[in-house]
Amino acid sequence: MKYQNVPVTEKLSQILTEKGISMIAASKQIGYSQNYLSNAITGDKKISKSASIALEHFFGIKPEDYAPEEPQEEAQEEPQTDDDEQRYFDRMALVIYASVKKAVIDAMNS
Repeated sequence: MKYQNVPVTEKLSQILTEKGISMIAASKQIGYSQNYLSNAITGDKKISKSASIALEHFFGIKPEDYAPEEPQEEAQEEPQTDDDEQRYFDRMALVIYASVKKAVIDAMNS
């Protein structure tokens, strides 16, 4: 499944629970608020491309693991406004920062 704005189901909550990851820990690690993840799980929001990438990077959870079974209408990937675009780039910068930080810490510990 391509990274895109993915509709999320309760499956994501179940996967996090099975892996022993709290919603708070997951949201902090991927750089999104707990409210954002909750809204995604309840279906109020689609999960963004950057959040999908972060979930896979940090926890090994792929979009196909939590996306609904039936095909959904493809979401528009481009930001709608300058503010949306800035938020997107800010979040991607956080994901990149967290990835680099994790890699440095892992390298220091090995």
